Amino acid sequence: MKKLLLSLMLASAAPLCGLSPLRAQQKMITGTVISAGDSHPLPGVTVRVSGTNRGSTTNANGQFQIEASKGEVLEFSSIGFQNQQVTIGDN
Repeated sequence: MKKLLLSLMLASAAPLCGLSPLRAQQKMITGTVISAGDSHPLPGVTVRVSGTNRGSTTNANGQFQIEASKGEVLEFSSIGFQNQQVTIGDN
């Protein structure tokens, strides 16, 4: 099976007033999913935070954004590719 190559970047998200403490710890995670074989962007890849109902899909350029906290696990899946998991770190 093909492998996904993930390029993740953290984007700062200012906490908003009135949000729960857990929600305030979340940041907007942005990134691009590309094929490990030819480095082409992969549209339609499902990106979700493990154990939650939060999810997203990559756009035509392989880009996604999703809210997640440090330590949470992002799961990437697409038909014909090996699923991958990435733990959110500090950067």
